[in-house]
Amino acid sequence: MSVSLTADDLYTFIGLTFERSFSDEKIAPKLSNLDGIIKVVTTDPDGVLLMDLPNHRAGQGNYDDAADATLTMSCEVANRFWQGDVNLLVAVNNKSIGLEGKMATLVMALPATKHMFPVYIEVLKNAGRDDLLV
Repeated sequence: MSVSLTADDLYTFIGLTFERSFSDEKIAPKLSNLDGIIKVVTTDPDGVLLMDLPNHRAGQGNYDDAADATLTMSCEVANRFWQGDVNLLVAVNNKSIGLEGKMATLVMALPATKHMFPVYIEVLKNAGRDDLLV
């Protein structure tokens, strides 16, 4: 499956997902104790997404931004992950996602981020991007 997802799309869609999740009365408590900064370096196209968990923000970052954990993946894999279609731990193990830094930051965030998957899908649908749905 090849999708026409730009890095800017990813920043927008994941940023909106964070914004909506942290303001949702059912999801926000599950996310409130997350700590750390996760950087996602994307390829095809190239970009950097920074997820600042304690400050409840996600958006465009820079390659030299400090992070507790850095993931490297294609935009397609990132899109599939946020829809619940990619198991992060399996993907790191089979090298479709690269990891540098603290695996513990990711392991702590994973259960909470699963509640964000339906929000991401809704954001895509609201943006008219059914072509990105898996």
